[in-house]
Amino acid sequence: TRCEARTDALTKLGNRRKLIEDLSAVFAEGRKRLLVLFDLNGFKQYDDCFGHPAGDALLARLAASLDAAVRGGGTAYRMGGDEFCVTREARSRWGLGSSPPATRSSR
Repeated sequence: TRCEARTDALTKLGNRRKLIEDLSAVFAEGRKRLLVLFDLNGFKQYDDCFGHPAGDALLARLAASLDAAVRGGGTAYRMGGDEFCVTREARSRWGLGSSPPATRSSR
């Protein structure tokens, strides 16, 4: 189904296709988003050492943690393998889309 084509079966997060659709909508609307990519170093060794069921469980736990961390202000995705992505509303300490206050140069 269309939903399955945009959802990772193991983690239930959106997949690469869903990320591209979501970012296309964000760009079309002119909104700003923060994009963070994660790649798990050493995951292959973990998977080989403890087995695929343990590796899958680790990926599912990480996905749940990422999803919980951004819930309400962002979205987590599994890009494939051990690669994940998180998007959040872009904010700065001066407010969304604003610039830092002007500073005077001391000459």
